[in-house]
Amino acid sequence: MKKFLLIAMTAVLAGSLATPVAVAAPRPADRTVYIERTFVEELDFGDSGTSVGDLRATRGVVRKSLEGKVIGRYTTTQWTIGPGGGGGLEERTITMEVTIGRNEVLMVSVYAAPSGSTPMDKVVYPIVGGTGKYAGVRGTMTLVPVDDLRKRLDFRFM
Repeated sequence: MKKFLLIAMTAVLAGSLATPVAVAAPRPADRTVYIERTFVEELDFGDSGTSVGDLRATRGVVRKSLEGKVIGRYTTTQWTIGPGGGGGLEERTITMEVTIGRNEVLMVSVYAAPSGSTPMDKVVYPIVGGTGKYAGVRGTMTLVPVDDLRKRLDFRFM
């Protein structure tokens, strides 16, 4: 029995030493890109006009620089969830994905913006994950308005 136990323990120990240890992927480099909206669709599910329950979907291109080469695409889905504290603002929940090549970053947040419009001030979104070289990432993405159609995105990965 002792001999059997010794052989079993040796096999378990050898197996655990041979098992590869998971190594965390290197943190992706922080980067800045620009997006330009090419499509928007708004569905009025609430009261007539801009109201709670409305859905806004957008998509567009991702560029290396403001006027640079297209390197990817982005999409958003935004739901109006309530008034945004006065001044004609409304609160929206947003899911945003940015894809560059086969790599995707996903953000989810709540922000306030003028009723029926895009954000006029910078908004910080938490990064909740990604695919490809962004698999498992966390961090923040800061959206900085350039104009109504274009925004700067500053990604900071942890």
